[in-house]
Amino acid sequence: MSTVLYEKSGHVVTMTLNRPEALNAINREMAARLAECWRLFREDADARVAIITGAGRWPSEGRWSPAGEQPRSTGNWRRRSLPTRLWP
Repeated sequence: MSTVLYEKSGHVVTMTLNRPEALNAINREMAARLAECWRLFREDADARVAIITGAGRWPSEGRWSPAGEQPRSTGNWRRRSLPTRLWP
């Protein structure tokens, strides 16, 4: 099962975060798949709008961290990551 579903209808692309059992918290696998989906969107000259949504009852809980895992220090981490929470 894909962690991010990619669907196109006309000029609109819908990317669905697909980990409802984890409230769509973004883990490494999902982040990699989401990056791939954005690449597909950028390379498609016919795609004009991207909608990000989530499967289940919650769009996204934010970043998932297993116990003991520390965020990687990349210097400009904030510019390269998704917002932790998209809705209040």
